[in-house]
Amino acid sequence: MEATHKEFYQWITVNKDNYQVQANGGKIFSSEESSWVGNYNWLMSACKKELYDASNETFESSHGKFRYAFPEGFPWEVLEVLAGPPKVVFTWRHWAVFSGEYCGHRGSGERVTMTGIGMAEMSDDMKIQKLEIYFDPDGFMETLTGGKKCRDGKERGIAFGEPIAGGEDNLSRLMTEMVMTDFSDNDDDDEDDATSKRSNNGEHRTSGGKCPFAGSH
Repeated sequence: MEATHKEFYQWITVNKDNYQVQANGGKIFSSEESSWVGNYNWLMSACKKELYDASNETFESSHGKFRYAFPEGFPWEVLEVLAGPPKVVFTWRHWAVFSGEYCGHRGSGERVTMTGIGMAEMSDDMKIQKLEIYFDPDGFMETLTGGKKCRDGKERGIAFGEPIAGGEDNLSRLMTEMVMTDFSDNDDDDEDDATSKRSNNGEHRTSGGKCPFAGSH
């Protein structure tokens, strides 16, 4: 809501100094750039250019296209939170009734849906620092542009068990990164506590950290 309806300086849910966004492992947009180009353009930046060329759209033109296509609204919701914080992994869907017109192609009142997975990295004060979104926009855009008929109306996508855009490697990388970072953070905290206790007992730390997955020698 903030990204669409407020100026960047008015946003209160993000860490303005560190905020970044990325879709499908593509370009990373800084806070200023993401607010300038708008949600649709950074989210669709990895879409096939023949379906949606984000480089030729502005904040205003992108919002105008989808508002004209979906006069009844284009809601977005979180379906399930899988992990976190500080790294919140979730599934989501973005859907609408295609009762308007998109680039000369008029809808017939069918419901079109995108689903995907996301990861929001949170700061200590629970502000979003980085947002990664993974989804397959091609089928959605093919319906809007008249390239194919809407399927049978069933919900589809990663949130409903279909493969994630870019393959399972993207999902694996996302989950591994989350687990390893959390493990490392916890390990650092434990090490700091142990160091503090040794210092209080007159002992000094003499060795560096050790890989948590290394075997004993």
